[in-house]
Amino acid sequence: MKNLKNIALIALSALVLIMWVSWPGPKTSPATMTQAKVSVWTCPMHPEIRRNKPGTCPKCGMDLVEAHDDEEGGSWSLALSEQAQKLAEIRTQPVERRFAPKIVRLVGKVTYDEKKVSSIAARSTGRIERLYVDYTGVQVRAGDHMVDLYSPDLVAAQQELLQASKTLGAGASTIQGFSEQRRNAAREKLSLLGLNSDQIEAIERGEFSNRLTLYAPIGGVVIAKHVREGVYVNTGDPIYTVADLSRVWIQLEAYESDLAWLHFGQDVRFAVEAFPGRAFHGRIVFIDPLLNPETRTVRLRIDLPNPENLLKPDMFVRAEVDARISSNGKVLDPSLKGKWISPMHPEIVKDGPGQCDVCGMDLVPAESMGFETNPINEAPLVIPASAPLITGETAVVYVAVGSGQYEGRQIVLGPRSGNDYIVLSGLEEGEQVVVQGAFKIDSELQIRLKNSMLYPPKTQPEISQPAQVPSIIPGQMAPAQWDKWIHTYLAWSQALAADDLEKAQSAALQLKQYVMQSNPPPPALMESLASLQTGTELDSLRNVFGSASEAIFSLVQAWGSAGHTDLGWFHCPMAFQNQGANWIQPGDTVANPYFGAAMLRCGSKVSDVPAGGGHE
Repeated sequence: MKNLKNIALIALSALVLIMWVSWPGPKTSPATMTQAKVSVWTCPMHPEIRRNKPGTCPKCGMDLVEAHDDEEGGSWSLALSEQAQKLAEIRTQPVERRFAPKIVRLVGKVTYDEKKVSSIAARSTGRIERLYVDYTGVQVRAGDHMVDLYSPDLVAAQQELLQASKTLGAGASTIQGFSEQRRNAAREKLSLLGLNSDQIEAIERGEFSNRLTLYAPIGGVVIAKHVREGVYVNTGDPIYTVADLSRVWIQLEAYESDLAWLHFGQDVRFAVEAFPGRAFHGRIVFIDPLLNPETRTVRLRIDLPNPENLLKPDMFVRAEVDARISSNGKVLDPSLKGKWISPMHPEIVKDGPGQCDVCGMDLVPAESMGFETNPINEAPLVIPASAPLITGETAVVYVAVGSGQYEGRQIVLGPRSGNDYIVLSGLEEGEQVVVQGAFKIDSELQIRLKNSMLYPPKTQPEISQPAQVPSIIPGQMAPAQWDKWIHTYLAWSQALAADDLEKAQSAALQLKQYVMQSNPPPPALMESLASLQTGTELDSLRNVFGSASEAIFSLVQAWGSAGHTDLGWFHCPMAFQNQGANWIQPGDTVANPYFGAAMLRCGSKVSDVPAGGGHE
């Protein structure tokens, strides 16, 4: 009987075990339950906020999102499963060492060569009797007569020369010497009026004229006629402007982003609409040291011969520069290897030492002008433009360091070339960088309160303590007056938090008036309030409020809080495009004056404002 009971007990236990194993539903052992990950809720804007249940962010009021405690990997790394990588569409590509050629496209126009422009001006006061060139555009040669000018000065100078010549052959030796001086002075005066030696000798022979003929100093095209026949002119008044078009300038405009690819002496290929299919070539002879503030461009110049007069001033030009940059950031031009170049006229390039054909200066090696001429082992590191995450001065990439493991890296970028960036430092050849999905990796790291592009290692933003702003405390200010300053400042803060423009403007202007009436006014506070005026908008009021708060706090440290015992020093890390800003307010509930209702609770209390101070 006892055996039967034991057998029945064993059978019942086995039945219970079979039913438990076959029963649908999860079987979680106590050990497994203790190892299950606990959900964590955090704020996307303030990842330091972590809660064990849903809710809102105490700083900005945003809904918390679910995250998981993940301590796997380093502070700037993320491990993703194969399925997670597919969902995030992560794609990597190796870092390559190769040249990234870039075609820099420029626009501009043909202009005169300033060195080839000359003016024909009146040598004396007189009247224009005849203009031999009576319209612009006429081609003239050097020495062609251009204008006849009636000149009283010419008549007087001729008479002086004739009188000196008549007395030269008579009288004593002393008189002879004096007459010789008079004749030389008269000849010099006529020469200054523009007469040549043949004309002066003709006058001495008695060929008298009251008209002065002016001749073309250079050959070229008359590009301007400044007077008409019959008008009176003064000494120095321009009559014609002549330009020699055998050489012209090409003025080009380059954007700031293209300057890294451009260099003095670089070859430029350009075309004009008048001659489709024909390419012209020249070298950059000048890069303007100043930036045009209106167009945000820098002017470049090409100086080249124009023997066929095909290039006309003011023709529009489309130019291209084939550029390559070496790993050290210099413009690479192998065609200049072993060449010598003129530092003043880079269009002069020779195979060896010598002098410039234009100015006579000694030629210098092309390498001394900043060119890199040796292409061997000079290719830079290159990554696709989609790889880096760029925030201001910082560039971040994510590198695949293992199966599903990604590591953040700060790098230094060079110039961009099409769809690629040149990397100056931070990566090695062959490393796999994320070229698609990097932003998703970075966002996940931010949610997990790890390093990211906004918070890279050693640059985690900390809540700043109020700056110690040096200021002069008004020595004779009464306690009641100082209390008005504090009260008005707090009213200004409350109005900004409530988005009340009228009250904020009134409080700000009232505080400015109080400060101006003090003797002497605190310089830091006075400087911050100087730009306030009637009609200031909320954004401007908030900008002024930020700097005024720092100055007010320094005064509070010295003078105390004028009886306000519940004041605190608060900080908002997101104010002014994440630069952060501080303010003083009563109580512990954040009332953000920089965002108002948009993010009223964004910020935190840093410290209590001291009730005491230097004011007694």
